[in-house]
Amino acid sequence: MKTLVIIPTYNEKENLPILIKKILDLKLDLQILVVDDNSPDGTGKVADELAKNHPEVSVLHRRTKMGLGSAYFEGFKWALGQNFDFIITMDADLSHNPKDILRFLEEAKDFIFNMVKRKDSVDVMILDPPREGSNPKIIKGISLIRPKKIIYVSCNPATMTRDIAMLQKFYFKVNSVQPIDLFPHTPHIECVAEL
Repeated sequence: MKTLVIIPTYNEKENLPILIKKILDLKLDLQILVVDDNSPDGTGKVADELAKNHPEVSVLHRRTKMGLGSAYFEGFKWALGQNFDFIITMDADLSHNPKDILRFLEEAKDFIFNMVKRKDSVDVMILDPPREGSNPKIIKGISLIRPKKIIYVSCNPATMTRDIAMLQKFYFKVNSVQPIDLFPHTPHIECVAEL
């Protein structure tokens, strides 16, 4: 699964190389995005150097200190344009343990299948897969959970159609589909289906 770790920074030039090394030492197939708020201590330059030496590191430079929330927002916006399956956030102050990334990814991959094992009851399940759609194993897991309703959100009508066809094989029926123009300045639309 395509995974991104977003790291907002402001005056973290000492901590950032340590954190990046710890993440890369996990030897996972993931990308790292540093979102720097024009740190006066030179964190942005350190991030650029790390990106130069490690192709899995990218840097987003912002002109001024705009805060943690908007840094995450910019990171998520960047990630959505790159079609990541999982997005993980970490603080550059080393307060988050990079080894937890392994646990997060395992839990995310096994989430639906653990629900099946526990025989969890689900009223509504919301699916918002990446552009390439849902994994057939996820669709199979959803069929075993048998939620009363599925809300499927998609930015790609072609993969949405494919996934809904798979869900229909498991007796889910489409009640409605609604296109939504969230980004009127682009040719893209979101579609929301209720099954």
